[in-house]
Amino acid sequence: MCGPIRAGADKVVVNTNAVRNPALIADIARDFGGQCLVVSIDAAPDDSMPSGYRVMIGNAMEATDRDALDWAREAVAAGAGEIMVNSTENDGDRRGYDLKLVRLIAEAVSVPVIAMGGVGKWEHFVEGIEQGGADAVAAGNIFHYTEHSTKKAKEFMAAAGVEVRDSGFYKVDMPRRPKYRAYA
Repeated sequence: MCGPIRAGADKVVVNTNAVRNPALIADIARDFGGQCLVVSIDAAPDDSMPSGYRVMIGNAMEATDRDALDWAREAVAAGAGEIMVNSTENDGDRRGYDLKLVRLIAEAVSVPVIAMGGVGKWEHFVEGIEQGGADAVAAGNIFHYTEHSTKKAKEFMAAAGVEVRDSGFYKVDMPRRPKYRAYA
């Protein structure tokens, strides 16, 4: 685990290995502090679970016997500084976050919750914060497979009244290539 921290990462995200070895959470939190540790939870709807969601691992290909809400609480108790929650049903389909799942986790834990999975339009970011109760939102496909940018996403969220961190990258003055003199 030292590698990513020594290389300059300020956070690491664990998922499958944390489920398989829950002591990993406490080990990372003890060695680096809970603020460095994000536990990511992939959850699938499942009415047989008390919360209605089952924890999935291995890129959401393997079902576990864990309830998503219980696992989120356990991860926080072990030292997780943040929880990132992803609905396996919504991930990649562009219909928005599973707001019920996000709200369930956000209301149950005392650490920041990051909503993930399903963003297809800017409104979904705002919904994740306002309706889901997430502290932060994440997305992939809307940026990877479209002409959308994080700058535009933040502008939309700010216009909707959501407090967002300014994108410093877009304000950096890039040095221009020096003009070369022609030699005679």
